[in-house]
Amino acid sequence: MLMTIAAPKTEGGNEMTQFKFAVTETRNFEMQYQVEADTLEEAREKAETGDTTFEVELGCSGVSDRFVAQQL
Repeated sequence: MLMTIAAPKTEGGNEMTQFKFAVTETRNFEMQYQVEADTLEEAREKAETGDTTFEVELGCSGVSDRFVAQQL
């Protein structure tokens, strides 16, 4: 999904040229996962692959990577 957010307008005669880019970024989220498993080892494997029965998003710690795909 691509969202376009308008850049703020500046007042006066010192306006710089504005450019828009399509960017893919990787965001780091701390999550709490609940899984169903027979053993702790199986449960850990399911958590690592995202095979969950319930998830809670605890927060975003920031962006770890950005790829500038193209100028729009």
